[in-house]
Amino acid sequence: MVFTGIDFIGFFGVKKVANDHITKKRPVIMFEVDFCTEDGGTIFIDDYAYPVKKNTIVCAKPGQKRYTKGVLRCYYAHFEIFNDELFEILTKLPNVFLIENDDKYKSLFIELCKYFNKNSDDSKIMLEGLILQLIYRLKVDAVDTHIFKGQQSAKAETVKKVVNYVKGHLDEDLSLKTLSKKFSFSPTYFHNSFKSVMNKTLREFVEERRIKKSIDLLLTTSNSIEQIAFICGFSSQSYFGYAFKRYTGTTPKKYVEDYFKKQEKDASD
Repeated sequence: MVFTGIDFIGFFGVKKVANDHITKKRPVIMFEVDFCTEDGGTIFIDDYAYPVKKNTIVCAKPGQKRYTKGVLRCYYAHFEIFNDELFEILTKLPNVFLIENDDKYKSLFIELCKYFNKNSDDSKIMLEGLILQLIYRLKVDAVDTHIFKGQQSAKAETVKKVVNYVKGHLDEDLSLKTLSKKFSFSPTYFHNSFKSVMNKTLREFVEERRIKKSIDLLLTTSNSIEQIAFICGFSSQSYFGYAFKRYTGTTPKKYVEDYFKKQEKDASD
């Protein structure tokens, strides 16, 4: 099994407490992921204060100590990890970070709550698959939040706007020429600025985001490979296959087959 225990999943909503109410400090004995749905309250991890805003993600790790001050409303999932690679991924995540789009997290936690409340072998398999999706989302989104850390220049702010635009318009024309015109920069200056901030070219970044979105769709929807290629902005299914293999080392079909074979193997171990 990938997880040695999935102990608590649900929704926590404190409504009638004073803003200065403080919970008892407690040790964290497993990974605790919170998805905060409203502004309010302050989370303390190892005595460091994190004011909570809507779409705050909290990832407390075993060995830390945490407590809360004031009002807090969030979905939560507490679980132990058996797999060393996943354990390392979660350990390296920041304790707290903000996400921009809450739709996928909300859907994930609703599904987690649904299957957690069922008591069957099938529901346990579904829970493991959903937690793996959650870890994938955390890893991707946490990286994005720290790309611009410490970069306050006008150049970095412009690139940040471009990055956010790209993430929301992957099915559109995202060529250097088109985006340079949209953001009122010469192609040469825009290319150099983007590469200096992101350590990769705009083309490389766009293709990487499209591949990541395609992986998400391949694993979570019943769309055909052709449909996914179109949704993710690739000019053709053949080019999608070429780009996907260059990025992952395998074809989209083989990637999905290997993923679910590994899921079945881990579930049966």
